[in-house]
Amino acid sequence: MNESALVSALQEFAGWRGELAALVEQVSAFSHRLDLLPSGTMLRLEMLAREIREERVILSFYGEFARGKSELINALFFYDQEYRFLPSGVGQTTMCPVEICAASDASIDFLPMQASSMHHNIQDLKKVPEKWRRMPLTLADMEKTQAALHQIQEMQCVPLAEARRFGLCPPLDSARPQLTRCPSCGEGRVKISRWRYALLRVPHPVLAAGLIVIDTPGLNSLGSEADMGLDATRGADASIFVLGADTGVTQSDLQTWEQSLSIHSRQRQLVVINKCDLLVDEIEPTTSFAEKIREQCDAAAQRLQLNGKQVVAISAREALLGRLRNQEERVRASGIDDLENAIGNILIPEKRKEIASSTKGILQRVINDQRYVLEEQLEAVAADMESMRRLEAQAGEQVLV
Repeated sequence: MNESALVSALQEFAGWRGELAALVEQVSAFSHRLDLLPSGTMLRLEMLAREIREERVILSFYGEFARGKSELINALFFYDQEYRFLPSGVGQTTMCPVEICAASDASIDFLPMQASSMHHNIQDLKKVPEKWRRMPLTLADMEKTQAALHQIQEMQCVPLAEARRFGLCPPLDSARPQLTRCPSCGEGRVKISRWRYALLRVPHPVLAAGLIVIDTPGLNSLGSEADMGLDATRGADASIFVLGADTGVTQSDLQTWEQSLSIHSRQRQLVVINKCDLLVDEIEPTTSFAEKIREQCDAAAQRLQLNGKQVVAISAREALLGRLRNQEERVRASGIDDLENAIGNILIPEKRKEIASSTKGILQRVINDQRYVLEEQLEAVAADMESMRRLEAQAGEQVLV
């Protein structure tokens, strides 16, 4: 599935949302004409139609650090920038959750790590612009854009007590002394992210078609950035769990996955086995490489109890390089098309089912309320008719007398 096909899948989803919203508006208009529902219910129908039209698929990428999450996002969405857009490379490059959404003008907003804002959720804080630091972006200017985006890597060294006020560090644990001592700052201090959250807005056809992407910090990072990553994932509609081809499913991967199962159903999860290029061995035949990849996918699906179609093996690096250099064969060999197919054929339909189920439940309650009102009106009309028949009978008796 190339970019235009992925856009088509999202546009089809957007078209379906429009049709569903129009149906809700028809129910609302019919009820309004017949005066069947109270004003509160009518307002809820209007809000429902608007929510359906504005609905987006929020897709979170998570996993341990150095798994290539940011590079994977670059390969999927930002290869048209002709440079590595999100910072990626050796070690940990994303230290705070980064939400990426569509906008006409590019910018990035940073939410500083402050104890005063930690008890507010991100959605509420988005409504308070003075809490954020905005930086306009000129995407054509590579150096300035990269300098701005590299701020998502920034760290700060703080006393452990302060980090705990942010909710970032666990209690003292003698088995993990690295959580209580920063090598560069000393005893009783720890490095944490400078930012709690970053909001990246860019003009992009895939995002504009109805997708929001969240890049998260590595789940086994120090300072408990992992907690911020999982918090961001909990607000997503679907998730892509990124593993390393050279490691497969590790014990820590499995523990993280078990935590994530309480966040999303298995049907809303994809697993990506990344960095498959590391398994290439020029000594062994090509068939051996293909067998290794297939074995990794089968083992991951079995261990994580997934359908085999939900596990995709790719090389994000090869996909990005192939797309930057217009090398179609390299792109096909990378496996990126399989991932785009999975996003379009598995994750988006799951979101559609969720919207359909929720809308059906609300409309069913509205229809039941309308039926109840109509039944009451019918009973009142029947009572009035009975009263009229009695009056008619009494009048007839008086005339006869």
